[in-house]
Amino acid sequence: MKVQTISRTFVALGIGASCALGLGLVNAQPALATSTQAQLQSKEAQAAQIRAQLQELGAQADTTNDKIYELETQLKETEEQIAQITQKITDTKQELEDTQAKLAKRVSASYKAGNTNFIDVLVGASNFDDFVSRMHYAQSIADNDADMIKKCRELKELLEESEISLSQRKEEQSRLIAQNKESVAQLQSYMDESQQILNGIDQEISQLMEKQRQEEEARKQAAYQAQLQKQAQEALKAQEAAAKAAKDAEAKQKRAAEELKRAQANGANKQAIEQARRAQETAERQVQAAQKQTKAAESKVNNVTKQAGGNASIVEIARGFTGASYRQPYEGVDGGLDCSGLVTAVYQKKGVNLPRSSAAQYAASQSQGWAVSQNDLQPGDLIFYKKNGSDKVGHVAIYTGNGKAMQAYNPGRPAGEGSMNMDNWSIVGYGRPGANSN
Repeated sequence: MKVQTISRTFVALGIGASCALGLGLVNAQPALATSTQAQLQSKEAQAAQIRAQLQELGAQADTTNDKIYELETQLKETEEQIAQITQKITDTKQELEDTQAKLAKRVSASYKAGNTNFIDVLVGASNFDDFVSRMHYAQSIADNDADMIKKCRELKELLEESEISLSQRKEEQSRLIAQNKESVAQLQSYMDESQQILNGIDQEISQLMEKQRQEEEARKQAAYQAQLQKQAQEALKAQEAAAKAAKDAEAKQKRAAEELKRAQANGANKQAIEQARRAQETAERQVQAAQKQTKAAESKVNNVTKQAGGNASIVEIARGFTGASYRQPYEGVDGGLDCSGLVTAVYQKKGVNLPRSSAAQYAASQSQGWAVSQNDLQPGDLIFYKKNGSDKVGHVAIYTGNGKAMQAYNPGRPAGEGSMNMDNWSIVGYGRPGANSN
């Protein structure tokens, strides 16, 4: 594996120069984007590219580590061979020394005896053939000694050459192991840098996702407010029409009453008086119907107005309890608040009476039809929780927007605003009290 290859790969990813390794970090500055979605897609593509590079670098590191293991195994075998040859050289040296010692001993003994070997051979021979035979035997012994010494020396030289060759091989294997370990360290450095960059990009992705969620929430809130505004305009028109109808009915009733009064005063016949009375009764019924219609129109206007501006004011009221001490059971605002006590106190200020406990409030949201989905969640809505491992609702908070909630936490922690998600608690539902009170 060559550093140049890795360098080209990193450059393709946007990695620049590094002070230590000649390679550096991915340029994490986001390109100009026309929308949060475009920025998010760009970052996700960048993260995917770095993850792919991390996988490639990891595979290269694994391959290099395998090569190191193989070289270390070979190095161990070479060291064992060197040890064996060194022992053989030692043994051969000893054998050579022993042979030389024996030869020297014979030469010394012969010298001390006056070097009579030739005379002994000559005197001891029974005839010429015996003399030749004896001389040949003596020469053979001398030749065998010389040959043995020669072979020992040759073997020693051969073993020493093998030892040198194996030592060179050991040196080369050690060099390759060091080189591959350096490559692995370099790869690990690249992976550490890439992982650090990836962590930063993942954090940016999380921030962009949160921004996207907030934008979507704002869009839904704007659409919701626009819908309420339309409903309010329609309700106002209906109220105006109902008021006009009531006024017309009251005027008609007044005319009918006056007509009846004149008929009775002028001594009109019974039939005319009865007709005037029926006209008055009809006018009275029309007035009652018009008044009922006016009341319904006013209720509709009040309900739409409450929904349009009520949620924001619920949040502001809830935030007004920031810092309130926690106390259970609920003893009123001055005595302290538990979770459902805070919710009860907030909604009481808006004229909405709620059950006292979080479980009862959740049950009311289900039975009275004011439960809402997570997708429709709006500031001022209630969030119901159950403790992990439990199947009962045991906590409630007021959603304030942007993933946060206002709540009375627990003893020792005053009421405040924080993340709507809590450790050891799971969200089981949402509610909007009074949502169907039209």
